[in-house]
Amino acid sequence: MKQFFQNISIKSKLIFLLSLSAFVALFISYLVMNVYHVKKDMEWSVASTSNLAKVSAKNIAAALTFLDEKAVESILMPTLANEDIVSIRVYDTQANCFVSLGEDSQVKTKRTVQELLEIKEVSSNIDLKFIEVVSVISLGDERIGYLEIIKMTSSIKKKFYEQLLFSVFVIFLTLVVIFFLSVWFEKIFSKPIYLLLDAMKNIQHNANYNACIVSDSKDEFNALYKEFNKLMQEVQKRDAVLKQNNLSLENLVYSTANELEKTREDLKEFTALAEIDSLSGLANRRVAMQRFEQMLEIAKQNAHHIGVLMADMDHFKNINDIYGHQVGDEVIKAVASVLLENIRKTDLAARIGGEEFLILFDNGDAKVVYEIAQRIREKIEKMPIKVINFDVFHITISLGFCSVIPKDETLEELFKEADDALYRAKREGRNRVVAADRA
Repeated sequence: MKQFFQNISIKSKLIFLLSLSAFVALFISYLVMNVYHVKKDMEWSVASTSNLAKVSAKNIAAALTFLDEKAVESILMPTLANEDIVSIRVYDTQANCFVSLGEDSQVKTKRTVQELLEIKEVSSNIDLKFIEVVSVISLGDERIGYLEIIKMTSSIKKKFYEQLLFSVFVIFLTLVVIFFLSVWFEKIFSKPIYLLLDAMKNIQHNANYNACIVSDSKDEFNALYKEFNKLMQEVQKRDAVLKQNNLSLENLVYSTANELEKTREDLKEFTALAEIDSLSGLANRRVAMQRFEQMLEIAKQNAHHIGVLMADMDHFKNINDIYGHQVGDEVIKAVASVLLENIRKTDLAARIGGEEFLILFDNGDAKVVYEIAQRIREKIEKMPIKVINFDVFHITISLGFCSVIPKDETLEELFKEADDALYRAKREGRNRVVAADRA
């Protein structure tokens, strides 16, 4: 190789070196650029799929709780409109597949229960062929299942190959141009070209777009230098614009992050509104029934008591008729406050109707429920209700309860026993606590 270079002309050496240098520089630049774009595309794809999985997991949580397969499928089906997403699966907490959508023959994934339990919120797995994202499905603080989305990387690969093909074409075209220009102008314009190359190297190495070529020549190269200087000035302007755009983009990203945080806060507030009765601050009927079902199941498993207490304010309609609904609302708030102050931390108080309340006692036998019920009744009876422009008045409340160690009893049966006991309290004169027959 050394002998070969010694035997060829300087012109050929220059042409060869220029062509080789241009090829290597362009090839490395385009290769790095393409790899960088692929990496960014993969990161974006993982991030977007993770966000999609988290949102979808929240959307199907309620349907999965009630094991409504059709509802889960109808919620997830639009996600398959993305041609890269080939499979969506929903697993229960034991890693059993509950719903499977799409064509999953291209990808074989199987998560163990231990692997699923190790997922805190979202887990992703990147393969050359596909991206797997698994999101935890939660209802409140309880983990009820997992959502798996399989997204193929075919579109990213296609984009990479297209960019690679375009890079080869640009490199080839550039080499052809350099070769002919080098052959034609090498001897005549070697010095001006070197001058130009020096200026370009200065720009390349130092990113100094203020660099200008100064020449005393009066030929066409002088015009070339002037145009080059103008180009660098234009590049300098565009570089300033690009930096400004980058700054604007950073501000936009920061603003978007703030908006996302606000959205998360709004979502938390919405969730709270969906679970809490806005007037009393107690749990609403839907949450109470869900908790009732959970507590009943635990009581059956552990063979301990569950207490159900129904409460209804006496003559509440008269309060609304005499003092108005605004005063009635204040009375409901006051009663709710008494309930919260007198129940245990493990119990749940809820407002299930206009003036009706429900208290659920976890591991509460008849004695515990009766004592708490009496305490609530006495405090409400003694509690003065102060109303602007009206005299102070008092209210009373009737309460009925049942307490059992459940075996085959259903939620509806226990609810009815407590309700029947409440009815007896009303019938026997109100302002009293009545236990169900077997309590």
